Amino acid sequence: MGGNIGFNNNKVKDTDKKSNSVSVSPAIGIAVKQNIVVGINLVYSHLKSTYDNPYSETENNSYGGSVFVRRYITLGKGFFLFGEADIYYQASDNTYSYTGGKNEQKGWSTGIYIYPGLSYAVSKRFYLETGLPQLANLGFSKSKSISNGTTEESEGMSFNVSAGSLSTISLGFRIFFAK
Repeated sequence: MGGNIGFNNNKVKDTDKKSNSVSVSPAIGIAVKQNIVVGINLVYSHLKSTYDNPYSETENNSYGGSVFVRRYITLGKGFFLFGEADIYYQASDNTYSYTGGKNEQKGWSTGIYIYPGLSYAVSKRFYLETGLPQLANLGFSKSKSISNGTTEESEGMSFNVSAGSLSTISLGFRIFFAK
């Protein structure tokens, strides 16, 4: 059992622009072999940004989940390298409001990604970890946008490999329960 949690609160200096976000991703799994865990992740995130002059507001909500397989490799002295593969589904609902109008977008995406990381056993049952979520991602998405009475539908396929940005490092934990 474990998960990730994140939050952000920004105010741009000398402006009236501000934003805040929160994300929660609990996970639960079962060890099927020594150092191999299979399980599920749930995901929810919310972002809201405002700018008062001229008025505009962005609100994004996303939710979904994944099925994962994670393998740990012992490095020594409580350190483990892990690799995780996830098959995911995520839905989103985005609204952009501004003086004189509003744009809405709803959509979903599905795919598979790999996720490497490092884990440290603080105790026999509690591990801290860090990783590079979605180091490689193959996905399909579909969305519908409504802007000033005009509807636009789109779909796409993507493949991304990204290890260059350390801004996407995740911090999390795992709790292990023994039989």
